Amino acid sequence: SGDIELRAEGNVFWVEVIINGQSRRETVLDSGASLLSIPADMAKELNLVPSKDDPDIRLSLADGKIVDAKLMVLDTVQVGQFIVNDVECAILPESLIAAQPVLGGTYLRHFTYKIQPDKGTLSLVKLKGGDDAVTVEQKEKPKE
Repeated sequence: SGDIELRAEGNVFWVEVIINGQSRRETVLDSGASLLSIPADMAKELNLVPSKDDPDIRLSLADGKIVDAKLMVLDTVQVGQFIVNDVECAILPESLIAAQPVLGGTYLRHFTYKIQPDKGTLSLVKLKGGDDAVTVEQKEKPKE
C-alpha cells in the first residue's frame, strides 16, 4: 500500500503517471472512467500509433459526447511505486483538441483506492492475487 500525491484543480484531481517506463505525465484521476485514455497528440509523443489491427471502440465522454477511439495496450503504467503491466487504453481521436489524459478503471481495478482530498493524496492498496500489478521494489528484485 502507499499514498500518492494529488494536485487539485477545482473538483478535478491530477496524478503523475509514467507510461511505458519513459514518459511522466499528469493525468486526470477519474474513478468513473472505465479506461485509461490518451489524447492523440500525447499518443504521438509516446510513439503510440494505432494500426488498422487495433480495435475501434466507442466511448461516451463525461460531457455526454460519443467518440470513436482506438484500443491499445500499454506495456506498463506506473503511479507512485505501483506498476501495472498490459494496461488497456483508448487513444482518442485528433478531433478532441482539448482532451486530457485520464487514469481510469483499466489501471485502478488492480487496487482498492481512496481519494483523500483533505490530504491531497490517493491511497492505493494492491489487490491480493494480482500478479500484473507490482511495486517498483518487486520489479527491480531479481527472480530466483
